[in-house]
Amino acid sequence: MSLFSKKPSKIKSAKLLGVRQAEETLLFHTSNFSLYSFFVEYADGTTAVIECTPTPPTGNKKKEKELFDKLIAISNQTNQNESDDTQTSGSILDELQKLKDLHDSGIIPDELLTKLLRKGINKNAIITVESNKNYMVQGIKFETISAYNTNKTFHPKENGWVGYIIIINGIRYYIAGDTDITEDNRKVKCDVAFVPVGGTYTMDFKEAAQLINEIQPKIAVPIHYGSVVGTKQDATDFIKLLHPSIKGIILMK
Repeated sequence: MSLFSKKPSKIKSAKLLGVRQAEETLLFHTSNFSLYSFFVEYADGTTAVIECTPTPPTGNKKKEKELFDKLIAISNQTNQNESDDTQTSGSILDELQKLKDLHDSGIIPDELLTKLLRKGINKNAIITVESNKNYMVQGIKFETISAYNTNKTFHPKENGWVGYIIIINGIRYYIAGDTDITEDNRKVKCDVAFVPVGGTYTMDFKEAAQLINEIQPKIAVPIHYGSVVGTKQDATDFIKLLHPSIKGIILMK
C-alpha cells in the first residue's frame, strides 16, 4: 500500500523487499494470502514502498493483480540488470580487478564463475569452492559452510552459495554470509562469528542471537544491517540477547 499526494510518474525500477503472510476477514470468512513488498523508484525521482498481492481477497482484484504482475516484471528486469552490471562489477569485480595480474587468488562459489569470466577476470586467478568442504590456499586454511534461506527465496540452497570459516593462528573466524539459521551453520565451531542481523534477506537479530547462543563462539559481531535493510538498533538488540559468556562487538557505529 502506498499513498501519494499526486499521481506518480512512470515506474523506473522496482525491487522486491520481501513477502509476508496476511489475512482479511469479511463477515464470517477469513482469507489468507501472501503480501509482497516492493521498493519502487519513479522517473521523476520519487520513491515509495508498495504492497500488493496476486490473489487479493476483496476490492478490485483485476487491478491489483495487474499491478503485481507489472511490479514483478520490472523487479525481475531490475535484478537482472544489477546482477549483470552492478552487483557483479561492484561488489565482486571491484575487489577482484587485481586478479588480472595473477598475483592474488579469488575464492568464489562455483555458481559465480561464469559471470566473472564474462567480465574479463582470468580463470587461472579464480578458485571455485563447494559447500561444506575444507581448503588451503596460499597457506591459509578455510572451510565453507552452506549459506541459504530456509523460509524465503532470496538465497536458495541449490545455488551453492557459502559462508567461510577462516583459520588464522589457530583462531577460527566464521563469516556467515547471507543466510538463515540452517542445519549446516548450527554445527559450526568457531571462536569469532560474523552473522547477519538485518532480516528480510537473512536472519533477523533474534534469530542471529539464537544461532550464536547455540554455537557459543567467544566473540560475536553483527553484520548486514544499516544500509539496504536493518538498523543500528538491530545490532544493539542482538548484543543484548547474547549469553553473558559471549562478547558482542559492534564494528559499525
